[in-house]
Amino acid sequence: MKYIFGSATAHKFQGREHDVIIMSTVLDSSWSAEKGGGFVDEACLVNVGVSRARKQFVLVTDNELFQKNGHHVHELLRYIQYNTLDEHIINSQIVSVFDLLYKNYSNKLDTLKSKLLYRSRFMSENIIFTALKEILQEPNYSHYDIAEQVMLRNIIRETSRLDTREADFVNNGASIDFVIYNKQDKKCTLIIEVDGFEYHENNPEQLKRDAVKNSIPDKYAIHLLRLATNGREK
Repeated sequence: MKYIFGSATAHKFQGREHDVIIMSTVLDSSWSAEKGGGFVDEACLVNVGVSRARKQFVLVTDNELFQKNGHHVHELLRYIQYNTLDEHIINSQIVSVFDLLYKNYSNKLDTLKSKLLYRSRFMSENIIFTALKEILQEPNYSHYDIAEQVMLRNIIRETSRLDTREADFVNNGASIDFVIYNKQDKKCTLIIEVDGFEYHENNPEQLKRDAVKNSIPDKYAIHLLRLATNGREK
């Protein structure tokens, strides 16, 4: 079993164990992160994270920040570096495009921000639309295009495979955030939904609607990809 938590939830995790623990310090090298480092860099938080892993412990952090300003996390980093194989230490260059939703973000996202296409009232959708347009300009994907806010009934035109609730969902104007389709035959290849935390994960009624929407493309062998703005895989 795998469990992922940030430093803010570590206190609640005492007394529990999982096979794999992934701990994120949820901070980078920005000025505001340096000010918040004291909260994260507590001995009890680090101890809870490490001691609750039965088989594997994974630390996701900003190495530079805690090398300069940390103590307990810094010592943990040193321990990992000196007591594990190099292949187990990964210096990732990956950042979430949804970091643009916040005040502080990696300068790696500056280029994307400068190209943002404002097509929606939701910033998260503008970010994904821009990123997808960039991807589709690559030669390997040049035969695909993207459409926004597509009615589900324009994709699922024959509803015999659906139950009554699913068919009603299609016929009552449900839409998809983004559709990737083949330019030649206009066939839908992938549908993408962008899920904000407050509107989706913190909303029981929306979760029920999401479950219905998830079941529909599956019955037609159409892949649905949900992109959560809090960065967790759906």
